[in-house]
Parts: sequence; C-alpha cells; structure tokens
Amino acid sequence: MFAGSLPCVNKFLFDTRTSPSLTATLVDFAVGALTTCRPSISTSVSPSTIALGGSATDTATVTLAPSGTVSGTVDFKVYGPVATNTSTCTNLAASFTGVTIGPGASPQSATSPAFTPLSVGYYFWTATYNPASSANGQPASTSCGDTGESLLVIGTRITTSVSPTPITLGGSATDTATVTLTPSTATVLGTVTFNVYGPFTSTPTSTSCTAGSLVTPFSPNTKSIGPATGSASATSDPFTPSAPGNYAWIATYNPAGVANGPTNSTRCGDSGEILVVFGIPKITAFDFTNSPTNNDPTLGSGTVTYAFTIRNYGASAVTLSGSLTVSGDSVSCTGGNTLTLSGSLAAFGSPGDSTTFSRTCTYSGTSGQTVSASIDAMFTVAGGVAHEVSGSPATYTFTIEQV
Repeated sequence: MFAGSLPCVNKFLFDTRTSPSLTATLVDFAVGALTTCRPSISTSVSPSTIALGGSATDTATVTLAPSGTVSGTVDFKVYGPVATNTSTCTNLAASFTGVTIGPGASPQSATSPAFTPLSVGYYFWTATYNPASSANGQPASTSCGDTGESLLVIGTRITTSVSPTPITLGGSATDTATVTLTPSTATVLGTVTFNVYGPFTSTPTSTSCTAGSLVTPFSPNTKSIGPATGSASATSDPFTPSAPGNYAWIATYNPAGVANGPTNSTRCGDSGEILVVFGIPKITAFDFTNSPTNNDPTLGSGTVTYAFTIRNYGASAVTLSGSLTVSGDSVSCTGGNTLTLSGSLAAFGSPGDSTTFSRTCTYSGTSGQTVSASIDAMFTVAGGVAHEVSGSPATYTFTIEQV
C-alpha cells in the first residue's frame, strides 16, 4: 500500500456507525491520534576550534522513528561570543534559515552555510527541523549547549619591545615579542620570526618596510615560542647595525596549529618596534710602538710612539677637540707631552671620515717605571654641545722592564 515506505500517520478516522436502530445516536466518525515517526535531531559543528578569521559550519542529521521520509528545512542559529565555555544563547550572532533537507528516507542531513565570526570567544549553535508536512514527522530542535554544538574562536595579540634603544653604532639590540591568546585557556605554541628593515634617515612609517630595505643576513631571525597557556614571549638574537639611522622591526607569530591561534604580526613603524642608532665618532684603533735604545731593552731607555684613530660614524660632520697626554718620570715628547686634538671629520662613508693622532716620546729610567698615554677626545656637531668620543677617555700604560 505504501510502496515500501511507511509514511508518518499522526491522525485517524474510523467509521463508527454500528446500529440499525433509527433512534440510535449516530457518531459517524471518531477522531484519534497515533504517535508515529518521532523525529530526533543531532548536530555537529566543524571544525569545533578555529582561529579568528576562519569559518565553521553546522551539520544537522534528522532521524524519524521507526522510519519515514525526511523532508523540509532546517534553521540554524549561532549565539555568542561569550568568554567562557558556558552555554549561553542570548546574543544572536548569525542565523541561517530555510536550509533544505531531504526529501529522502530517514536519516537525512543538512549543512549550514559557513559562519565567519568577527570576534573571539565561545559560540553555541542550535538547529530546528521544520517538516514539509505531517507525513514527514514533527518539528524538532537541539538545545543550547548540546554536545557538538559549540565553537571556539581563538584570537592572537602580539606586542613587541626593542631594547635597548637608542644605541650608538657598534652596539647591539634585541626584540622581544609577547604573544597573548584569547580565550586565555588556549596554548601559545609555534615560532616568532623577526625581520629588521633599514637604515632610514627618518622615523619609519607603515610603508617603509620593503624587500629592498630588509637587513640580511640577520633577517629572517626565527625563534621558538611556547608551549604556554595564554601568553608567552620570544626574544630575537642580538642585532648589531652596520650603519647609523632608524631601523624598523616586524615580528610575526607562526602558530603550530589552529588550536594555537591565528598568525599575527606587528606592523612597520609600530610603537616599540623602532631602533635608533646614533652614529658618533669612535676610537677604532690604538697602536703602541716601543723601540729600546740600540735595540737593547736592558738599557732602560728608548723611544715610544702612541697613535690612535678616530672615525666618524655619524650622519653629520663633526669637529674634534681634547688631548693626548703622555706621562712618566723621565718622558719627553716631541712637541710637548700633551697633544691638543683638533680638526674635523666628514660624515660617515665620505672621504675624510677618519683621522689619526700620534705622539713620539723618549724615555729613560729604571725597571718598573711606567709610561702612560691618556686620551680625552671630544666632538661637537655644528657648534653644539661637546660630547665624548666613543672609547674615550682611556689610558694606556707601558712599563719599562730591564732584563
């Protein structure tokens, strides 16, 4: 009669005329009810954990008991976000209604369109089956917080700090990146890649960091981070700039998997990601030459020459001042024991960006006598305040030893 497919029958009509008596009370039909084709609905969100920016769907499966034809629509609703995994269906985040299911023999499934959350946290889904007719069962819904109906969306925040800054040329700095996940129960795990760009003559902006300004071979500098719950930090190797100027750092978090949050990066020119390298004159070489009289150190006399080189690593020309003083009990220098430093140095990389000062002196005395050279070198830029040259003041001592 039903061609092998039993429909859902939830009402019946029976003919009840049973008496031939003309005075009998006639009830032509009696209406009753049958409890057949009870529907059940189960659902599953996939994937159940995503990084912010990802998407998920919900699949509802409708089963009729003992059998029947599933046909109609399914309405999917998403609620959230909430901070904890506590089922709360008050704030509607998305609704997908009228998704077709069937027709087909029980069971049948329907999948929602993709849902892309805009915020991190926990989301809870519900699904409602709307049968096409009574022959396709009764309406059925899942409940808020049902198993398989929750979605966790993880977000990543990355903050960084370059230290120290500023530095003088020849110094080094590192960058420390701190990755924080939301919700805080998520696990930070993966790597952080540090890239340095520059040098720039002015403070870098969001468009300054290009392939042409990437500092290699230091970049990329990749370090492991985690595992840690909620937050973790990673620090780059020390970076030693080869020229003065402004440098921009970019740090990128590369999660090990979806459960470790999405990739996130700082941006070129971000606060805390700029390294300032001051170029100042620096003592780059110091030479000491001792020539005993008649090449005989046992005499305790001879000639000593002190020489040192200053190079300007700054972007502007500088004027030098200060002194080189040679001292000892019996030391006499050509031109006097004190050499006054003077002159100017061109900007770094230009001809004339370095100069050498020297003093030649004679000495005599007994074993253990010392001959010292003290350097006190200063520089100014455009007539400004005088500053010490890097490596100054310094004292170098020679001890007379008679064999």
